[in-house]
Amino acid sequence: MGSHHASREAVSTASAGRPRRRHSSEFKARVALEALKGQKTLNELASEFGVHPVQIAQWKRQLLDASAGVFESGGAGTGSARKNSWWSSSIRRSAS
Repeated sequence: MGSHHASREAVSTASAGRPRRRHSSEFKARVALEALKGQKTLNELASEFGVHPVQIAQWKRQLLDASAGVFESGGAGTGSARKNSWWSSSIRRSAS
């Protein structure tokens, strides 16, 4: 029984070792766009941006899933001007 308790402590210590981080939408979009370019592996991007490769894959999928909404009526005009200009410049850079 004592060893079972010790393993539970190790799990809770390991999971509490790194606090959960919140990333901005701009950061997630930048990472997802880099993943979409396909110039680096998910592991390379994970090392570069300091996030797990699985997280990058999720953000990439979310970006792809939401991308069709940009072409819907009012889709691009619903966000702030700052975010729209960031997206525009990011897309231009990724297309180069």
